[in-house]
Amino acid sequence: MFLDLGSSCPRLDKYKTLFSQYDRVRDSISIFYAVIISFCQRAIVVMQRSGRCISFPLQLGSKNSSVHITGFKHFRTAIWKPFKKEFQDIKTKIETQRREVDEEIKLAAQLAADAERRGALAYRQEVKSFQDKALKELNQTQSSLNIALKGEKGNAITRGLT
Repeated sequence: MFLDLGSSCPRLDKYKTLFSQYDRVRDSISIFYAVIISFCQRAIVVMQRSGRCISFPLQLGSKNSSVHITGFKHFRTAIWKPFKKEFQDIKTKIETQRREVDEEIKLAAQLAADAERRGALAYRQEVKSFQDKALKELNQTQSSLNIALKGEKGNAITRGLT
């Protein structure tokens, strides 16, 4: 259970940084960490209460090493089953909160993608508006030049007739 938590936490820190502008992601990650802290506190209390915080010295190379290892395996098996029962509810909370974090991250990613699409659309509309305005000004300038050129040709023809 601790190994599962250990592999999730670094990834969550990256998500917290990546989606820092999304309060719901930060909040769900914070709640996830709070559940983990609650689990750790409860584990310490349970282990101290039951006297299960026992260290087994292991002297490698000695004749008694296998006895200590075997004793530790029996000890681990003996405490693990009640430990799992004792913490099933908090394990469920951790899994539920982890799913909540995943859902908030998915939502934040969708919101970010939507904001990006809206920003790109606004930019394209702005560029289109600029292009339309520039084209209109170009057409007006071209019309003005054509009128001026026609006027000069007409004047030249008129001057040539007189």
